[in-house]
Amino acid sequence: MIELLKSGAIVIEDGAMGTMVQQARLSEEDYRGERFRDHPTPLEGCTDGGAVLLECLEQMDDVERVLADRANEYEKLSEQINSEKQTIAQETEENSKRLAELDNEWKTFSSKIDPQLLKIYIMVRDKAGGIAVAPVKDAVCYVCNMNIPSQMYNDLRRCDSLKFCPSCQRIIYWKDT
Repeated sequence: MIELLKSGAIVIEDGAMGTMVQQARLSEEDYRGERFRDHPTPLEGCTDGGAVLLECLEQMDDVERVLADRANEYEKLSEQINSEKQTIAQETEENSKRLAELDNEWKTFSSKIDPQLLKIYIMVRDKAGGIAVAPVKDAVCYVCNMNIPSQMYNDLRRCDSLKFCPSCQRIIYWKDT
């Protein structure tokens, strides 16, 4: 409409605009906005939609800039997330392959172990949270850091039978220094 006014065209303005502005009960500051902050004439109650319209257009431009910035941020974050997803997928695939290799090794080695001994190992491993075997050095279990009784430590050094840590119940072995 401003462009039409500048061009000299005849413009018919609907009076509803002024009525709507009046019903909004805008304050002087609302009418002035940034653009007309220092305007010498009071603008409150002004039904000239042009001044208010210009201020609204400026506010819309500001909102559009903010939205464009947020859209750019969103795009960057989306790209970063997609990149991280690809990295995670690749790592997952590599880890799955490594797990399959380790599972094959486990099957190969476990088939060579006495079944009764393997059963004890699996039971201890499951009960102890994954670590079934612990070294003992200087009469100390290196997993739970508890002292082993002297007689048990001496028996352990002979390596003639299976021993369990009295504290953490793991299978223990003597670690030579």
